[in-house]
Formats: sequence, C-alpha cells, structure tokens
Amino acid sequence: MWTRDSVEAGVEAARSIVRGDGADLVLLRADERRGEIALRLDVTNLHCDDGTCLLPGRLLKNLITAQLQEHLEGEFELVLEDPRESA
Repeated sequence: MWTRDSVEAGVEAARSIVRGDGADLVLLRADERRGEIALRLDVTNLHCDDGTCLLPGRLLKNLITAQLQEHLEGEFELVLEDPRESA
C-alpha cells in the first residue's frame, strides 16, 4: 500500500536526479489503484538555455522510475511531463 509519506519520499529521492541542473519535479498525481505516478518536470530554473544539461527524457524517466521503486510497493507506470519534448 502506498502512503503519502512513501510517495513523497520517492519523489524527493527522484528530485535529487534533476536538482543539480536547476530542474525540479512536481507531483501531479499518485494513483495506486491505477498503478500510476504522474510527475511534471519543471525546467523554469534550468542552468542551461536549451535543456541539454539535463538527461534526455527516456533516460531521465528510467532513473526516476528506479528511485520511485525504492519507496513504492508493486508495479506502476510513470507518466513524466517533460516540456522539452514539446519545444
């Protein structure tokens, strides 16, 4: 069972991946019943103009998923909204 604390701990651990480059992660929803975690990548304060200082979306998603798995039981799908993909 996911608790608020376990979700927040997982998101906080995942934030460590992006914060060094000035980005952040915003939790949009955590739906254990559907097995879905949705995060938005906030690149407002990114340290580079073109977003290349941060890992590409697919690699970033894999690393974030691994961090979340350390805190959440069961399988889930990570939905990562990455504004760099729509630019």
